[in-house]
Amino acid sequence: MSKEDKMCMKLAKMEQSCGLYDRVELFYEKHYNHYGSRGFADLYTQSFEGAWRADKVYEVKGDAAIRNATGANEIVRQFNRMCKYFYAGVEHSYPPRGSVTPSAELTFIASELAFEHINDNYEIYKSLQGRTIDAAVGTVECGVTIRSLGEYTPPFIAFHDEFGLRGDTFSVRNNSEVIEDAGLDKSVVRP
Repeated sequence: MSKEDKMCMKLAKMEQSCGLYDRVELFYEKHYNHYGSRGFADLYTQSFEGAWRADKVYEVKGDAAIRNATGANEIVRQFNRMCKYFYAGVEHSYPPRGSVTPSAELTFIASELAFEHINDNYEIYKSLQGRTIDAAVGTVECGVTIRSLGEYTPPFIAFHDEFGLRGDTFSVRNNSEVIEDAGLDKSVVRP
């Protein structure tokens, strides 16, 4: 099983075990196609509480995706395209009125390469912080995280408010537990 698959399974387990919803539906490798703008979301979740629904789309990037991309701009461009066209290109409707605005998370799997890539392209990824993309059928709130495949659930770095972290959280002091959980040397994060 690939690291990306393992991360999707960890994210799915995290969504199911949060205890906030009556029911959570999971869709792996969810295809979308909106007038030629098409692709796959690694994980799509729908969480239900009565008539209320919370949707989340995850795009997971491991070392291979980082190496194969021409740069951070390509990764962000693909993520933005998914955010913009996902809800218009799947058989699932946009969440009903009164529901939480759908969110999308660009999740990097914790590795030395991922930390180096985020650090080198910090401003590019930080530009997604709290950003709302006007999608074809509504809006989508975006964020970027680095998560460990280990037992530690909170993200290493969160550029959005969902995890209570804002702005420049890229430091050993804030992320030491997660770095340890991923089995990385603390030198991967420069203060």
